[in-house]
Amino acid sequence: MLTWSATASELLNAAGICQLLTDILFFNVKTLPFAGESARQQSNIAFSVLKYAVFLPVVAWLPIASEEWMEMNFLHIVLAATLLAAVHLLIRIANRAMIREHCAMPALEDDEEDFPMKLGLRY
Repeated sequence: MLTWSATASELLNAAGICQLLTDILFFNVKTLPFAGESARQQSNIAFSVLKYAVFLPVVAWLPIASEEWMEMNFLHIVLAATLLAAVHLLIRIANRAMIREHCAMPALEDDEEDFPMKLGLRY
């Protein structure tokens, strides 16, 4: 961190990865904690481990690979910041569309069973 470009690339990498990881990890959250119904289905532990085994190397490799590239030129830092902002906005747009669709689904009546709802079927 002897130059301003090295410092700027480190700060951009740190802020960008923190923001994108937060966006990705909370992408499927549809209710407020402790305010909605508890999840009735149990997650598949093998699928969860597979997601982290595939996702973790990419997250660890990406900042290391992009660091030297960003240090070469100020234009690269601007391009990386623009790319991070664009990916963040795309994730937010997709998340809002998913939340909007989830909120528009009709709620179950008191006398209805929730069995068909577990299959992903709606009216």
